[in-house]
Amino acid sequence: MQDHLVTMHDVLDAQWQFDPNKDETYLRSDLPPGEAAGVLQEAGVLGYEDAIEMNQDIVVITTKGGKAICTGVVLMTTAEISTRDHSVVAKIKRVIMERRLPRKWGLGPEVSQKKKMMIQKGLLHKHVKANGSTPTRITG
Repeated sequence: MQDHLVTMHDVLDAQWQFDPNKDETYLRSDLPPGEAAGVLQEAGVLGYEDAIEMNQDIVVITTKGGKAICTGVVLMTTAEISTRDHSVVAKIKRVIMERRLPRKWGLGPEVSQKKKMMIQKGLLHKHVKANGSTPTRITG
């Protein structure tokens, strides 16, 4: 069942390969095809309305600004959502959020610390670009 799960980092990597090179290989090999329906896991739910019923249409919104992310069909009731852990809450029907969001990957404190350490060791250029000493696992 979990053979086709991917992380957001997998999606980012696939997009990174596709955008400059138009290389769809990574997109097609690691990411499920478009006809595979997306799901919303219980772990990703921060809040929900009272009295949600099975097969009810829902709108998933962001925690900041309340912008709509997608529409879907809920697969469990409010009571089930509140008591279960790591379950599929809804099947996504349509993604409606903006296509491009500002990239914030690699800006967290842990990653910033690792980048600084790599620059000090000479593994990255001072502007956080790969150089001749950069490990191939990073440059691909």
